[in-house]
Amino acid sequence: MFTGNVAQFAPLLSEKRYLCSSNNNLKNIQNMSLKCGIIGIANVGKSTLFNCMSNTKVETTSFAFTSNKSNIGIVDVPDPRLYNLENFQATEKIIPATVEIVDIPGLAKGANKGEGVGNQFLTDIRNTDALIHVLRCFDDENLPHIEGSVNPVRDIETINLELQVKDLESVEKKIIRLEKLAKVGDKDAKKGIEVLQVYKDHLENFQNASTAPVSETDQKYIDDLFLLTAKPVMYVCNVDDASATTGNKYVDAVKAFLQSEAGNTSAENAGGGAGGAGNASGSAGGAGNTTSGKPTTGKSATSGDPATTDTGPEVLVLAGRLEEEIAELDPEDRADFLADAGLAEPGVNKLIRSAYSMLNLMSFFTVGPKENRAWTIKKGMTAPQAAGVIHSDLERGFIRAEVMKYNDFITLGSEQACKVAGKLAVEGKNYVVGDGDILHIRFNV
Repeated sequence: MFTGNVAQFAPLLSEKRYLCSSNNNLKNIQNMSLKCGIIGIANVGKSTLFNCMSNTKVETTSFAFTSNKSNIGIVDVPDPRLYNLENFQATEKIIPATVEIVDIPGLAKGANKGEGVGNQFLTDIRNTDALIHVLRCFDDENLPHIEGSVNPVRDIETINLELQVKDLESVEKKIIRLEKLAKVGDKDAKKGIEVLQVYKDHLENFQNASTAPVSETDQKYIDDLFLLTAKPVMYVCNVDDASATTGNKYVDAVKAFLQSEAGNTSAENAGGGAGGAGNASGSAGGAGNTTSGKPTTGKSATSGDPATTDTGPEVLVLAGRLEEEIAELDPEDRADFLADAGLAEPGVNKLIRSAYSMLNLMSFFTVGPKENRAWTIKKGMTAPQAAGVIHSDLERGFIRAEVMKYNDFITLGSEQACKVAGKLAVEGKNYVVGDGDILHIRFNV
């Protein structure tokens, strides 16, 4: 049995599989949760979507620039697999994975100079890991657009310009710092200036840092800058109720614009640049993750899960007011309401899953009579690293992991059946955890 304070971990750390010394004192079970920022022009429905996703509720209003702070909420990641596990492992509690969402007040032209909400919230954007850019794609005479007309393509360009200006300032300041080091013979500083000049030229051409023709290795020179336009971005077209499943002319304009911009940037970067081979995708939104010189895959979705397209960043279509009504319903009434609206599930569920994926995250599970839980890890993490997400001592004293694949577990029906069928594997330190793996960690500290 567990000794000392380790007993409190019984829900997670099975006596059978977790070994520890009598002096061990495990505390602070941890989970990885990264931030997604919700951005956009004022009065596009950001706070409405935030309220649909988060248990933290904020005030919504028809007036622009009424909020003077960003709002933070913890959002459960919808994962039917976690709840299905209870059919095979009865448990007292179910704990889902989470993502932190930050609702950033609306930006406007001149935000980089203090207009609208000003520089304060550009800093809030810098502290996020990825961005959800909400676009107004509906008409409403009672809710005037701050620019006088609904034009989501113009709004994309406005936000991009504001972020690009701030990024350009950051790049120019670092170039000045490195020039001083280069003068005293620092060779790495000279290389850094060369790479940063590529970013500077790219930003001056009204392009986002994420699409600059710079190799993955050379991106280290901007790691400390946390550039706003280097972050992965997904777009949410906030439409009227009638357009929730079909989209509308505004959505079509957004998709066409983003795909065109992605194609233009890919063509421009095909020859590479001073920093290395071109690795761009999704110029307009900065949505392309620049890894391994390969363009990211664009996506688009309305009523179903995101469908893959050849170019452009991910675009989701949601009806904010409809989602607000769905969120207020009791669970037993929600299914009928969704069916009447032609939806298989709330649109915000797709949004949350897409944000989770955009952050390059996935889940593994631990199961037991006290608790079934989803743990968040980055894709590509090894078994010891995944164990460390539960607790640092599990990584430090990692011995091996007993692994069952989710599909094997629910198909065969139990751990014992998985053992008999040879579907319970014992893996060492080099095992890369798969999405949905069910893990039992053996460790000794």
